[in-house]
Amino acid sequence: MSGPMRRGGTYRQLLDLTERLLADFEAAGYERIDPPMLHDAAHVGLGGQTLLELTYLMGNGLALRSDFTVPVYLLHTERGREAGTPRYCYAGPVFRRTGPGDDRPTEQMQLGIEYFGSLRRAAADVRIFANILSGLDKTGVAAQVLTGDVALWHGLLDALAMSEAARGRLREMFWRPERLRAQIDRMAVAEPLPEALAGKDVEAIAAALPPVAGKRSVAEVAARMHGRAGPDVLAAEVAALLHGYLDIACPIGQVPERVRDAVGDRIDLGPFEERLSELRHRLGPEALTTPFRADFGRRHEYYDGFVFEMTGADGAVLGAGGRYDRLSRQVSAADWPAIGGMIRPQAVLATVEGA
Repeated sequence: MSGPMRRGGTYRQLLDLTERLLADFEAAGYERIDPPMLHDAAHVGLGGQTLLELTYLMGNGLALRSDFTVPVYLLHTERGREAGTPRYCYAGPVFRRTGPGDDRPTEQMQLGIEYFGSLRRAAADVRIFANILSGLDKTGVAAQVLTGDVALWHGLLDALAMSEAARGRLREMFWRPERLRAQIDRMAVAEPLPEALAGKDVEAIAAALPPVAGKRSVAEVAARMHGRAGPDVLAAEVAALLHGYLDIACPIGQVPERVRDAVGDRIDLGPFEERLSELRHRLGPEALTTPFRADFGRRHEYYDGFVFEMTGADGAVLGAGGRYDRLSRQVSAADWPAIGGMIRPQAVLATVEGA
């Protein structure tokens, strides 16, 4: 397991940078916490399939921390409603599995902030975004910023005529833009059933299929085949609207106009426009020139609203974050709005040294 050498000048620089950033977050009103390095493996799936694939499962009902969001959220739920609307900061190593040919370290230092419970979502979004930007600025690193909004995509899917199965599939694939576009094209063309299965319902198709290998059950394969033959096929107009929306790439201040040009009034842009107002108020009018891409949603499926990412010239992720309100509904019946962001100090140091 590769990671930072825990001695020498470089490691001391890493610790010093991490401590300085944490102290700044504390000064900005965040409570420092220390989430556990091991947590219940049953909760790993809350982060989505991508995070599940990155996580080391220890074989004793525990998982090694691969991300802070879920452990911090679980710690927050233990405090309950009496916690109010807290802001937390934290730092420590995260451990991620890598595949063949992937030379990224399996252990990385990560620090971050989370804000729970605020019903003033636009203001909370901008606070987290601004705090992460400020943290990176203080390191002297030059970062390229990109923003997106998963909620706009969800809103468009809800507004368009399609089956629930098709809607669910397009939600699930949003975090893989190229595959998503290809999937839309496939779903716009019917795939007729073999003659022997034509006209049969899902149960009859399942009964006629041989055993299948892979993650999907025979029933799931049958449902896919039945859907692709007709019920889940996207109308040409719907497919065109989806592609038109995903093609939007512009300064964030121009998004409402571009979205209306692409899909009309099908999406409620009120929350987005409120966030633009907060951005202008907190960071000045130049913040409205921040790049936005409609197909950007980051890697983790738990995001369901505003998302952002800061990268170095080499494409390395230096900081990132986003809103993940739905996580609370997965963990419990509670409904705690949640937004967070993180900084990777190792990547920051490497970028500064390489500049």
